[in-house]
Amino acid sequence: MASAAFDRTAGDGLSARERSILNLWDGGRSIEAIVRELGAPLAVVRDTVSLFHAGPSTEEVTTRAGLPAANAKMVAAMLAAQAKAEDRRRRDLIEVGEIENMLRDRAEAVVRELFPNARKAGHEMVLGSLGGEPGSSLSIHVGGGPKRGMWKDFAGGDQARGDMLCLIEQALFGGDRKRAVQWAKSFLRIADGEGPEVDRARIDAMRLEAQANAERRQKDAARQRQAIIASAVARWQSARRLERGDPVDEYLRNRGIDLAVLAQASGGRTPGALRYHPAVQYGVRVPGGPEPYVGPALVAMVTSLAGAHIATHRIWLAQDARGRWGKAGPDQLGYDEKGEPNDPKKVLASPAGGHIPLWKGTNRQPLHGLKPGEDVFASEGIENGLTAACADPSIRVISTVALPFFGQLQLPDILGQPEGGRLIWLRDNDPPGSDAETLLRGAVAKHREAGRRVGFVNPPGGAKDINDVAQKGLGNV
Repeated sequence: MASAAFDRTAGDGLSARERSILNLWDGGRSIEAIVRELGAPLAVVRDTVSLFHAGPSTEEVTTRAGLPAANAKMVAAMLAAQAKAEDRRRRDLIEVGEIENMLRDRAEAVVRELFPNARKAGHEMVLGSLGGEPGSSLSIHVGGGPKRGMWKDFAGGDQARGDMLCLIEQALFGGDRKRAVQWAKSFLRIADGEGPEVDRARIDAMRLEAQANAERRQKDAARQRQAIIASAVARWQSARRLERGDPVDEYLRNRGIDLAVLAQASGGRTPGALRYHPAVQYGVRVPGGPEPYVGPALVAMVTSLAGAHIATHRIWLAQDARGRWGKAGPDQLGYDEKGEPNDPKKVLASPAGGHIPLWKGTNRQPLHGLKPGEDVFASEGIENGLTAACADPSIRVISTVALPFFGQLQLPDILGQPEGGRLIWLRDNDPPGSDAETLLRGAVAKHREAGRRVGFVNPPGGAKDINDVAQKGLGNV
């Protein structure tokens, strides 16, 4: 109130009592306190303040005195109402993730609604395509576990896969997600909003059911991952150590790779992560389908940076008409849904973040024991990496299994520090602008962002990679 005061002197035209009233008011006294202190009538004090104080009226002052408490109460009430409305909105509006979980719980019913001609084959519902014609290239998993509700069209390319909502939007609405969500709500008999048609009890029950089932699937997925890793480890452990003249040794020599070079340079050592297995099954048994191929394979251990065995890479082998060992072909492995030969390379469990320790070089320690200044040579395939190791047995060489995993490769901290060595990629001769070139650029950017110095070994023109150089004698590796 003092901020509204003005100088009061003998020339201000006020009486002594008026001046006293106003001075006390400016000093922060209330009207009641001034009345008590000066013994002045209440009406006189009120009128004096109203007439001469350069601030709010007494009525305003009285009103304002109660505003903080009233405002606080009003704000609290408003916040409570907003919280209640937000809670109600959360209960009434079903999120897309919740809808997906509800659909996965009813996967088989969804498929039968979308595709009346789909037929059951074990844990799969199969048909010809998203158009609904007869066939088996489109497969939707309706069994239990983490894959429930997931689908893939094997004739439609790598992008023709997804979850239940994706299946609906592709099959019915040309990729329109919003319309797919509305269809799903209608199928599930749920609705958003405030109207009487919203059965909140039913929505809450379905939400709880979907959440419980999603948590169960997550636990199933974790158990399944551990079971797959255990199977991968067992597959590698049941294989044999490499010996001179076994199919793996013969295959590698036919690729221009002589492991005897590594043995001679290291006192008899050979790559310990690589083994030979005489009988590895390719693919899985399908009810009513042919028996899967079983044949010899190179099996390789994929480890994490800490040294844990996380996956097993396999390359199936076969002899040609001349008796030479090479990769198995369609005569052994058959063709995929698009009529292309099946890939003789498969990895059991996820190799993401890991590596195949092909050769340690002069440092016998695992990758996490990297020394200052020690380079790491990394390749996509096993053959490229072994070619480099045979050319210089003093270097450390690892394989990432496939190019997409190069960017996820876990490496020791020292590689990102000034005293660390370089990360050197054994590059394939991929054409500029290709998908492989784009993947490589992205991976290199990630490693450089981590402070690593990244270099390349490029094959000469005309060679696919450095193993191609070794096979064809196009020059020194």
